[in-house]
Amino acid sequence: MAVAGDVVTLTVTARMEVAVPDQWGYGIRGDFIAILSDSSLTALPGGQHGFPAQTTWNSGTGSFTVPPLPAGAVLGVALSGHMFGLGEGYALFDNVMTSITGSGAALNARVWLGGPYVPAQNLMRDDLRAGGYLPSSDPFPLNPLPDVLPPGALSATGPNAIVDWLRIELRHTIPGVGWLIRVNGSLQRDGDIVALDGVSPLSFPVKAGNYLLVVRYRNHLSIMTQQAVSISTASPLVDLRSTATALHTLPAPNTDLPAKVVGNQQFMWPGNVAYDLEVAYAGLGNDRDPILGAVGGSVPTNTITGYQETDVNLDGVVKYTGSDNDRDIILQTVGSSVPTTVRHVQVP
Repeated sequence: MAVAGDVVTLTVTARMEVAVPDQWGYGIRGDFIAILSDSSLTALPGGQHGFPAQTTWNSGTGSFTVPPLPAGAVLGVALSGHMFGLGEGYALFDNVMTSITGSGAALNARVWLGGPYVPAQNLMRDDLRAGGYLPSSDPFPLNPLPDVLPPGALSATGPNAIVDWLRIELRHTIPGVGWLIRVNGSLQRDGDIVALDGVSPLSFPVKAGNYLLVVRYRNHLSIMTQQAVSISTASPLVDLRSTATALHTLPAPNTDLPAKVVGNQQFMWPGNVAYDLEVAYAGLGNDRDPILGAVGGSVPTNTITGYQETDVNLDGVVKYTGSDNDRDIILQTVGSSVPTTVRHVQVP
């Protein structure tokens, strides 16, 4: 959402994998580009920045003042590596982050996780917090961010008590651009998505505007809004708990119900223990077997406590059988009448 005059800062961690040494050396660079409305790309004047090119991971930063962009275009970044002579190799990139000086936007949204939701209370359980199991650093199994919970973040009780960490993603609406930024937030029992301090609005280092909103949780299927939503310092409520907020579905034949619907409420599908693109009860790579493996395998009545991927209902106890077990939730997600059914995520 950058416009002419904005100062955009790009931070990149990169390294070179050299197969054939080049006597003249090698380089890594980032180019600020314009992504046009037809998804084509064009270079921008003065938008090239070099970064440290070494065989070990190194970070570099470059800033760029945005010139006037073509009508309908958005700012993007292209990363590349090169050899100056006849060497061979390739560049690796990680932790690519952009920020716009002096800008910011905040999220006003609510969501239900299907696993810990307690219908009689119309709240999600906070047993992980109450039991002292919530980790102080990013628990996501893929691409963790360098975040920690600040002091006092877990002190609230009642409807505003923290259930767990969430991963929030903003995406452009232009086809092919993909995600813009990912940040961690906290989820309250009543569904409010807040910052990691457990109280403040969740903010992003991007300009206010309209974005597709993605919500990810470590053992539920991710969801994304069907339409772009307003993200600003005075954002209207995006109530992902309500069926009035349409969620994205993939084209046929991969179309599936993006969330569990009960009445006029919708819930993120629970049971994605493997943290992949589906929930499966049977077959290769299913989500049921890891629960049995977690409790010991040979004695299915065993239980374990703590912060576990296999704790689908987030009560702090992993159970394969008996009351409040985690296995049955997976069966309910896929549809108990046909246990071989697979529930697919609807976020591209």
